[in-house]
Amino acid sequence: MDKRAFPVCLFLLASLPIQSWASPTPPASSEWISKKIKADLNHRTKSDFDPLLKTWETLYGSAAVQSLVNIAGNPKESDSSRYVSIMGIAKLGGPKTASLVLPVLLQTLKDKSWMIRNAGLRALSILKDPSAKHAVVSLLKDPALVVRLEAVSTLTHLDPKGAPSDFVRVIEDPLNYHHGKAMWVPARALRAIEALTTGEQDRKLTVKLSERLAEALAKVPDAEFRAEIQKSLTLMKRARL
Repeated sequence: MDKRAFPVCLFLLASLPIQSWASPTPPASSEWISKKIKADLNHRTKSDFDPLLKTWETLYGSAAVQSLVNIAGNPKESDSSRYVSIMGIAKLGGPKTASLVLPVLLQTLKDKSWMIRNAGLRALSILKDPSAKHAVVSLLKDPALVVRLEAVSTLTHLDPKGAPSDFVRVIEDPLNYHHGKAMWVPARALRAIEALTTGEQDRKLTVKLSERLAEALAKVPDAEFRAEIQKSLTLMKRARL
């Protein structure tokens, strides 16, 4: 090569965009992503985890979902790390990843920790996959009040028209009363029934549920809550007119 041309070649090479001559950066491995996510979880100081989920979405995209699935399904991880991972699965993955995440979410519903069972229900509410209904119904009898409360909310997202009959059983269940007083679960179930039967809904469904709810009155020990049920029955009757 002509020595006089050498500086010109260097100048031309230096003027090229970096990405045109530098080696492309290899994609991050799943193992590396998992380590970074675990480190973020271990150093988390705030209860609000939405900013963390947004960071993972920006940095790793859908590649974060598999790492979160692994953490969520690992009982050796802390409950708080698993809780955030479960919510991350639903929010970052969404319905399009149901086939990947649904098995681990259904497994969380059987976890010994009420926090993990509750997180699994919240995640299923986001995914809205009706195939999870049977597993959710079983948690209407969960020993933890907060889990039973969340199970009612989840069912309204999974199977709105099929859920009210389950809600009537919740209202009848002695487990949801303490010293004769209704706790929060029957009230939430009643509100869910109202929402499903006082709008533009199936008239036959409204009639059937009105009859079932009237039958449930005899099994409700709380006089104040019985009065609430009577109000709901009046609203349902107006909806049928």
